[in-house]
Amino acid sequence: MPALHGWVITPNMKDVRCQECRSQMEVGFILDHTHGRPKVTVWHPGEPERSFWRGLRVADDKLREINVYRCKKCGLLRAYA
Repeated sequence: MPALHGWVITPNMKDVRCQECRSQMEVGFILDHTHGRPKVTVWHPGEPERSFWRGLRVADDKLREINVYRCKKCGLLRAYA
């Protein structure tokens, strides 16, 4: 099995194992309640820069949804963008 950042991953990504206890992990997401609407949290490269209009300067084309896996046994969370 190939390894990615310490994870043991099968080619279909359905049998992801925890790097701490080797138990099966389940896919999920981190919920963001921005402006009262539930959204999936996103990642943006670089340091945060303030913006008068948006609060932070954001390049929308650089945003990446964050994929999160949680270990069913020990609760370890691993996030990838």
